[in-house]
Amino acid sequence: MRDARPLGFRCEPCGAGPGFEARPDPDVFFLDYPIKLASKVVRSTHSASRRRLLAGVRRLLASEQRVQGSKIARQLKKVVGVDWSPAPAGGARPALSASLSVGSAGKAEAGKPLKIAVTVKNAAGAGVAYRVRGLLYSTYTPLQHRELFFGKIAPGAERRVALTVKLRKGLSARADDVSIKLFAANGAPPPPICSLLRVAERPKPRFVYTWQMLDDVVGNGDGQLQPGESVRLRVQVKNVGKGAAEETYLRLKSLSGDAVTVGKGLYALTGLKPGATRVLTLDFKVMQRMPLPKVKLKLSVGDCTMGRSVSEVLKLKIAPAAAGPARARGLFRPKRDGVPVYQSPRQERVIGLAPARARFAVEARDDNTPSGHYRIRLGRRSTGFVRVSDMVRVRRGRPRPTLSWSWLPSAPKITISKVAEVTSAGQITISGLARHKTRVSDVYISVTRLLRSADHSRIIGVDSNKIFYRANRLATGGSLPFKAVVPLWEGANVINVVARHNDEIKTSHTLRVLRTTCRRGRPTRLPRTSAKIP
Repeated sequence: MRDARPLGFRCEPCGAGPGFEARPDPDVFFLDYPIKLASKVVRSTHSASRRRLLAGVRRLLASEQRVQGSKIARQLKKVVGVDWSPAPAGGARPALSASLSVGSAGKAEAGKPLKIAVTVKNAAGAGVAYRVRGLLYSTYTPLQHRELFFGKIAPGAERRVALTVKLRKGLSARADDVSIKLFAANGAPPPPICSLLRVAERPKPRFVYTWQMLDDVVGNGDGQLQPGESVRLRVQVKNVGKGAAEETYLRLKSLSGDAVTVGKGLYALTGLKPGATRVLTLDFKVMQRMPLPKVKLKLSVGDCTMGRSVSEVLKLKIAPAAAGPARARGLFRPKRDGVPVYQSPRQERVIGLAPARARFAVEARDDNTPSGHYRIRLGRRSTGFVRVSDMVRVRRGRPRPTLSWSWLPSAPKITISKVAEVTSAGQITISGLARHKTRVSDVYISVTRLLRSADHSRIIGVDSNKIFYRANRLATGGSLPFKAVVPLWEGANVINVVARHNDEIKTSHTLRVLRTTCRRGRPTRLPRTSAKIP
């Protein structure tokens, strides 16, 4: 059972993750410009002499540069109204200055448009600036290497270019560097400038759930899984977060191969508001001749838009074939508050606690266990088992199947002292406390960053290092403090703090810390990029 978090997050139900996009059809041949140019180069070679061959290629490339430059100039004039005429030989040099505006005073909100505006001014009395353009750099990937075109700027004139990008709804609170490097066809461009962007996150959903296995499709009704049975998995999903769920999916997947056949295994939930509960029914069937002592199924609930999910691997034992509970009738109430209601007479899993004021209709009685159990009706198409000794018969009245459900996951809680979102230091200190109602087994911390190419144009991998581990050596202990010095790379660092109750039940808390390279509006370092103007 785990609680997934945003960065590196892959939505369990739908499979979407960072960088998820539709891929081009590999069976469709696409002739792009580099292939066309290579074809022209091959066709233009009419000599076996290396010197003449290179001279011919040089003439071809010069011709192609003029043709493509004309096309670019026409398109820029037509689409964005930019004069992209080439700089004449000689002439006075321009004197350019620039300013950068990001969001509303450097602030933005997830799910809303972010406006970035750059203003370039040419000083009065200077020369005309030609083919002025800007290249954006940012730790927020959708802004990386976005180009802004200013074109021709006369002396004493200025040109303002704005770029609007819609931020993803599922972004967590974060800080990012935004820098721009300017280029000009003639004269020296102004130095690079930068600004800090802070994104406020939207209220997000958080899911808990409870499930029941009901063997009443093809089964004996004893709440246990036996060979050849077709069963229902009744799942209640509740949003206990502060934000509404956008696109929520409930998925059941078999991890036991052909031994389990899943029927209804996927549901889409829309508009699950805070505090709302939805009840859905999945179903699956096990083989008549079961080769396994238990079956494994993965149950996942997640919102792919907001980046929140929980999942659990259900391990269901295969019980030997047996007769089901005998029919019984009557109205019963619990002897006290908090009477446990079980999944089956084995008492392996408590699905909820019944208050003394509840009234339950009894359907059957199972005496295959020493204590004896009633099968009670909990509501529409839902049942559970209680010990006979915990119930008292009621002579008159109506059923009131009230139950306090046992919501999952019951994972550790992590409290972390406040950490700065932005720093220029090479390390930070993180301290906190992990708590659980029974035991926290261990805590570990890892740091992750995206690896980019030398010019930062492509993401080429992910680097993740575990930098802290502390185990709880006690057999019990519901709390485990931790303190770690975390090294930081330049740029965005994603710090993941994980507290485990066991291998299945754990909680992760994600922090995003920016080691900024922006000092007083000037970036200290930018990736290398060719300054050649096309």
